[in-house]
Amino acid sequence: MRRAGRTAALAVALAISSGAVAAQNWDAALSYAARDDAGAGSGENDFARVSAGYAWPALDGRLRSGIELGLRNDDHAGDQATMAGLELTFARRVGNNRFAFGGRVRNAEGRTTTGELLYGVERFGGSFDLRGVIGLQGLSDTADVEGRAKASAVALGEASFWLTTDLVASAGLSGEADGGLYTLGVEWRPRGASYGLFLDWGQAIDEYRDVAGYADLSGGIRWVPGGTSLQSYRRGNLARVVHRAVEVQ
Repeated sequence: MRRAGRTAALAVALAISSGAVAAQNWDAALSYAARDDAGAGSGENDFARVSAGYAWPALDGRLRSGIELGLRNDDHAGDQATMAGLELTFARRVGNNRFAFGGRVRNAEGRTTTGELLYGVERFGGSFDLRGVIGLQGLSDTADVEGRAKASAVALGEASFWLTTDLVASAGLSGEADGGLYTLGVEWRPRGASYGLFLDWGQAIDEYRDVAGYADLSGGIRWVPGGTSLQSYRRGNLARVVHRAVEVQ
């Protein structure tokens, strides 16, 4: 009887473990971004977006495919232009390090189509994580995206400190042909909740896209599977490995 009980307990533990691993293959988020207008108009160039992705084993690592759909509100003028994006990322973890190659394409109706090729490296260590990304970005047309170079190298570095396993604060620097930024971020998962709340802030070091003091604030809600900490989920999921707090569009 005891052996049967131990067998049942082991089966339950394995089921929970496999369920947590399977859950980390999925990601979904709903976000809103308020960005300074780099064009001739005034106000902000805001957008709301839903994103989702799925990762599966591939070669000697994991491959994630993601999709984004959103609406953009130029200068709050009532024109709800559409946005759409696709992302494909391959990552391999070696000990406490993770290495990733990613490609991303986004289209903003009436503006431009952008493409990114990125290489990311992450280092996980106790309550302190490091992340770096380098790559290239390009725009199909810059006529309606003022202050943007048609092509540019990009680089960013970010450090994250875990105050608890469900609360993280991040700070970083990023640079490209259009200027440099410093970034701040925070994400919190309420105890026992199946979601996390996040904020990302980007501020021009001097000028960005020819705008002095350019600022970008985004926030939202991210699905975090119940039964796993935010720390475990972020380190096991690929949604943020080539993330940029201030996007190319």
